[in-house]
Amino acid sequence: MKRKRTIERERPLMYAEQIRRFLDPARGRVIVTRAGKRPLRLKIAKYFEELPVTAYDPDPQHRERLLRRFTRFLIGKLRKPNKGATP
Repeated sequence: MKRKRTIERERPLMYAEQIRRFLDPARGRVIVTRAGKRPLRLKIAKYFEELPVTAYDPDPQHRERLLRRFTRFLIGKLRKPNKGATP
């Protein structure tokens, strides 16, 4: 039985052109580096698209879409008890 030799070579995880394509702002991706561990290629999750409107407060500097504002309004009304109601 022959033993196979393994040759270890150092090579980049990604080449410059691959990094340029990966980090294209239109794709919403990021590379996270961690000390002593391999880097991670991740997709950025936009909280205002991924989470329900109840999980975050609206940003006062940016207007929300009409449907999102309406949903936030309805949920807010359903959660608040009526002022004249008795428990």
